[in-house]
Amino acid sequence: MVEFLVVALPLMFATMASYEASRWYMTREAVSLALLEAGRAGSVNHTRPQAIEAAFLDALAPLYAPAGAFFSPHERMLHQQKRFEQDHGQLAWDIVITHPDVAEFADFMQKDLPIAVKTGNPAINNNYQHRQHQQYPRGPASGSTIYDANTLQLQARYLYVPVVPGMRTLLRTVFGAIDASGSPLATHGVLPISAAITIEMQSHPVLWLSEQTPHVRYKQRHAFASSPGPLRKSNAKAGTGDFNSGNGDTISSNASQPATPNATHAGDAAASQARTDAVAANSQHQPSVTLANNESPESALSADSACVP
Repeated sequence: MVEFLVVALPLMFATMASYEASRWYMTREAVSLALLEAGRAGSVNHTRPQAIEAAFLDALAPLYAPAGAFFSPHERMLHQQKRFEQDHGQLAWDIVITHPDVAEFADFMQKDLPIAVKTGNPAINNNYQHRQHQQYPRGPASGSTIYDANTLQLQARYLYVPVVPGMRTLLRTVFGAIDASGSPLATHGVLPISAAITIEMQSHPVLWLSEQTPHVRYKQRHAFASSPGPLRKSNAKAGTGDFNSGNGDTISSNASQPATPNATHAGDAAASQARTDAVAANSQHQPSVTLANNESPESALSADSACVP
């Protein structure tokens, strides 16, 4: 009997650990696939956070099949995630939009795009990128190219809840002893799954600050107030074409014209100095090429060159 226990207990533990590990791996693959679908939805819907969230949840729903007592796997998924968030006080999953970022919108936004006029949000032109790059190689605030600004990058984190009895207690005990930072492993006994994706935009990127969701948000929520370059606070006036950033701040219509280190608008010495400081801070990137007198920045492209949103 003693010999049986000595052999059986480790074998049972190894079996349960193998099952948990295989389930975690399956969940990781499902999260990666769901993030891919979210990226595709964002690339054709102007990086709209609501479209990204809906696509992610739709692709993740099969992981919660069968539905059991619920109407559908999707309903069961929402119920379990809501219950987890209520019990533990943190999100079951979240997606961060890391690109295009606020500095790239500051450099490349174009106010006369149809989607920008319709929504009142800053937008970047997705058309004629090669011509835009020739006229304006790099933005002074971001150090990025127009190709970078038209690339969607998402980072996701999903908290995997073990199902084997005692596994969460074991994780809390082990990681609680070696990790004092309050990580999900130490505090809740759950395993974080991280995934990232980079995909080219198939529509004009738009900055939806006012439409962020609790689960899908931008990496820099309040960067408008302190971002260098042409993106700055101003007093909004009717008919001036100023954008509303969604959090009460306004973006001057001058931001639609990308700035170069040698281009200074009359009466705008402070903004020019800010752009100069931004260029100095990004000295590790290639310096911007000064536009010739017969050239115009990419935001000067006519609205006819923009596709219908």
